[in-house]
Order: sequence, then structure tokens, then C-alpha cells
Amino acid sequence: MGDYQRGEWHRAWGSLLHNVVTGDTAFNHGFEMGYWEYLAQNPQAHEAFNQAMSENSAKVLAAVVEADDFTGIETLVDVGGGQRALISGMLKANPTLRGILFDQPNVISGARSMLQDEGVAGRGDFVSGDFPQGLSENGDSYVLQWIIYDWDDESAITILRNCRRAMGSSGKLLLVERVIPPGNEPSEGEFGDIMMVVTVDGVDRTESEFRTLFDESGFDLTRIIPTKSPMSIIECVPLWEIKVLG
Repeated sequence: MGDYQRGEWHRAWGSLLHNVVTGDTAFNHGFEMGYWEYLAQNPQAHEAFNQAMSENSAKVLAAVVEADDFTGIETLVDVGGGQRALISGMLKANPTLRGILFDQPNVISGARSMLQDEGVAGRGDFVSGDFPQGLSENGDSYVLQWIIYDWDDESAITILRNCRRAMGSSGKLLLVERVIPPGNEPSEGEFGDIMMVVTVDGVDRTESEFRTLFDESGFDLTRIIPTKSPMSIIECVPLWEIKVLG
């Protein structure tokens, strides 16, 4: 970690009391701008962030494909996957699987070469869009890695309902997220939850909190699959008819 990175976190965490008292995100208070805006204006910080995400994604990917063989899925839509290589790794691990990366156009342009480099471009398609607004209906199952933890409950439910609308009645929804264990024992998930509050006003959730989101968005949580990484695979199936969602 460079000196400028230490300065970032010291300054953000220094505003934690303000965060607790007012509810304003600590990073926003300390820097007078949001975290994503800060990264856009600071190329060195943005590069460090991307490098950290790539390294973490590689570790999580290996753990995810080892933990679940994704049996029964024919076409998997990676929602907002960007260039984190999740869909690429899943295609490599499952020769019969087809994949779709759903993301913004500027992200997709860089992801195409990634699938080509991994030798799976022939089984991968790309659809551009904005997932809080709506999703491609071309897949039978959908995976969201590190997406829901960036959003408050209301926004998370909107995203999950968009997944439900896009799915048929027999697909699966897979979330790759941290799940905070019950009780007050120290855990990486609890520290990660505080980190999300400090930086982007996001939230890591318990199993019970995930179930509440799924109940509101038309899914039934069927199982949580631990991995050798801090992340778990949260598997859900459609619960409601689409008409119930309006």
C-alpha cells in the first residue's frame, strides 16, 4: 500500500464519528466528494483500486468454480461483471456453459478481448445496458458478483426484481457476496460491512437480511454455499409470478 493510499483511508476513517452521528458517508465528508468520483479524478488511486479488485477477483473466482459446478444452467448472465473475469472463468470451468456479460458499453469493449485471450469468446455474448433499469432476458440464470453490497435495501430490491422479471420460472439467481455470520464475534464480513459504510454507503448482510431482500423481490433462498474465499455463493430460485411484481 502506497503512502497516498494510507492517506486516503486515514482521512476517510477519521470521519467515522461524523458518519455515525449524521449518517453521511465518511469518505464523502472527508473528501467532499464520493468515492467513485474521487477515483475518476485520481488516476493513481483508480489504478490501485483496479489492481486490488483484479487480484481479489482471481482468488474469489478460483474458490467459486471449485465450490459449485453450476449443474443445470445452460446460459448464465453475468450482471455488471465488468472485467473481473468471473464469466470467463466459469466458461473455462464448464465446457457446455454459454455466457452473457451484461454491462455498460464502455466496459464491454474491454471485456471482449479478455474472453478472446481466455479462449472462450465463442461461447460468450455481450449485451449493453444499465442493470438498475432493466436486464437482458436471454439467460436462464443470472450471477451478480459484488453488486448488491454496493446498494441500500431499496436499490438492491429494484436490481433483484429486474433479475426476476428477466428470468423464466425455472432459472437460478446466484449472488457472490460476503455473508455476515450471526452473533457479535469478530469476522471479516463485519469489518467489510464497516468498510462499505465508510466508503460508499454500501452494506454487507446477514443471511436473514438477504432473505428479506429476496422475499421482497420474488426469490426463495435455497442454499448458501461457502467457498475457500471470504465470499459465499447465495443461490435463489424464482418464487413469484412476474405479474405480482407489477
